This record gives sequence, structure tokens and C-alpha cells, in this order.
Amino acid sequence: MEKIRITIKTFECLNCHQQISRLKMSKLDQVCQDCTQECTFCYKTKRIADFKFKRNGNRYKNCIQCLQYRQQYRQDHQAETQQYQQQYHQDHQAEIREYNHQYQQDHQAEIQQQKHQYYQDHQEEIQQHHQLYSQDHQEEIREYQHQYRQDHQEEIQQYRYGNDLNNIIHYKICHYHQKDKKYDRVIQTGQIYITVDYVKSLIDASGPICKYCGVEMSFTNRQPNDWSQFTINRIDNQLPHIEGNVEICCRQCNVVRH
Repeated sequence: MEKIRITIKTFECLNCHQQISRLKMSKLDQVCQDCTQECTFCYKTKRIADFKFKRNGNRYKNCIQCLQYRQQYRQDHQAETQQYQQQYHQDHQAEIREYNHQYQQDHQAEIQQQKHQYYQDHQEEIQQHHQLYSQDHQEEIREYQHQYRQDHQEEIQQYRYGNDLNNIIHYKICHYHQKDKKYDRVIQTGQIYITVDYVKSLIDASGPICKYCGVEMSFTNRQPNDWSQFTINRIDNQLPHIEGNVEICCRQCNVVRH
């Protein structure tokens, strides 16, 4: 008869970190027989092997028996549990918001990293979901956007016609980008679309005087009837608003040249 070789290995107890010798077993059995833990539900001291592991490697604070009891209780009293949770959220709404806000501030870097990683792993699914949602709720989205513009008209006007130069340039670039897209002015390989910093460098180089008519241009507002406001003019009208193909001039000269 062949002899059966039994290998006894030495493990470190996951609870007290003492060396124990036994057969190769699962992670749940890699604990001493004498290690105990108190259940936070029934408040009984039990063998640590009576506590399940979580996915993150830590043990539950409730024993297996209490976990099964709580799971069965939630199934039997599902309607009451949901009603209690809703009532609790209504009564402690301010505290919950404050806790969530504080948690997001304390773990901002981790949350951003998790969101970025999730988007990378599910990018195609997210884009497909957004596309389907936009198609199915097209009328609702338009109605919401229309209502939002009516309710926040002053804020939108302040953003569009405010005195912050960065916001003014950013709005102009967005407007020019939409027009380039509308008239099929495609950006070719190697071409770079203008940015706020690039436009500001052109403004610093050209100064406040229009190079064509000599009028002092306005950089502090974007009122529709202000013909002296600065614009980003394309030198070659066949190309989009890319670096090397734009210049700064007043609105009136821009309109006349086109």
C-alpha cells in the first residue's frame, strides 16, 4: 500500500498573530481555537471562526447566526423597514447632508480616483446609456433647459456679459467652435484650436487698439450693440479658429471683412 503523506504547515493566526500548526485550510480556519470576539448584535463572546469575512478581508462585527437572523428579519419586514428608513431620512435630513458633505471633503481625492477609474472601465456603457437616455427623453431635456434658462436668466446674463476676461474669451471660443462645426470647418492633423491663454497672449501682443480702424476695443463687456468689443477674427476664412489663423480686431471690422 502507498503511504499517504500528510503535510502540516505553520500559519500565523489572523487575530492574535501567534504561530499555529495545522493542515492547509481556508482563511476562515487560520485562527487559534482560543481566539474570541464579541458580537455587537447579541453581545455574546464567541469563537472568532463564527464570524464571516467581508470582501475587503475584514471580519463582520456580527456573528454568522445574527447575520442570518437580521437578513431573515429584513425579508419578513421589508415594507416596515423601508418606511422606517424613509422616516429616518426625513427626520435627520440635515445631519445626513452634513455628514455626506464632510465625508466628500475628507475623501475627495479617493472619490475622484474611484470615479475616474469607474469611467475608464465602463466608458462605452456610460456613453451608450447617455445616448439612449437623450433619445428617449429629448422633449423633457429641452423643456428642462428652457425652464432653467428662464429661472437663471440673470446669472446667465452675468456670465455672458460679465467683466471677467477669462469668461468672456471662453464664451467667445465656445461660440466660434459651434460655428466652425456648423459650417464643416474641420481641424486637420497638427492644427491646434485656440485656447483662453492663446487668445490672451494675442491681446497682450496687439494691445487695446484695433489694427484696422484704430478704435479702442472693449474688453469688459459683451453687449450685443457694442461694435467696439474685441473679436477673434480668422485670417483665412476657409480654416477654423486655430492657432496661427486668428487675430484680434473690433467687431465692426470683423463683420466688414466677412
